[in-house]
Amino acid sequence: MAVNTLAPVGLLFSRNLNSNAPTYQTTQYTIVKTNTTKIGKGDIVASASGTTGYVALTASDNPSLILGVFDAVLPYFDTNLQSTVFLQWWTGTASPSADVGCLVCDDPTVLFRAQLQNTAAGWTQSWRGQNVKWVAGTNGVPNSSGISTLALDGANISTTSANFSFRIYGPVGMTGGPQDPANGNPWLEVGINPASSERLTGTGQ
Repeated sequence: MAVNTLAPVGLLFSRNLNSNAPTYQTTQYTIVKTNTTKIGKGDIVASASGTTGYVALTASDNPSLILGVFDAVLPYFDTNLQSTVFLQWWTGTASPSADVGCLVCDDPTVLFRAQLQNTAAGWTQSWRGQNVKWVAGTNGVPNSSGISTLALDGANISTTSANFSFRIYGPVGMTGGPQDPANGNPWLEVGINPASSERLTGTGQ
């Protein structure tokens, strides 16, 4: 069985379910300035516990609720550098003068592309409509460019685990070509599972 190169990049915008133009909007949230945890572009965040009103990385690979996909950090003034910082990710080592704004894609009608790990088999049609979580330890470990390395967990695709964070819509890739869905480690199109979306359950901003 051929296997696609394992090179996950978190959650990438794919399309809108409502058939509008292929663009997406983000919602502005806030990171507390003392947050020392890395958050990459494409990582998963939720409302922070212990610092009400803020967002933070979702550490668990099977949380009860998620807010959405981290998209960018807004410009902030760093007191150590004595300059304005422009980054797409949260380094966890910044010294901002105040809490920092960030952008999160929390729209429940947006679909994302992500790579499936922990499976030697390719796309199986029975996965469509099932729920999937991500691989433990892949959220919050961005690469040196700040891009997420989160991957979906092929060992945890289920119809009965209603709280898994993502719903599978279909495969991504070209049969016989790049990212062939018949190969192991296929790329999938997923949406935020309505049962785990803070936006739909009332705790989102």
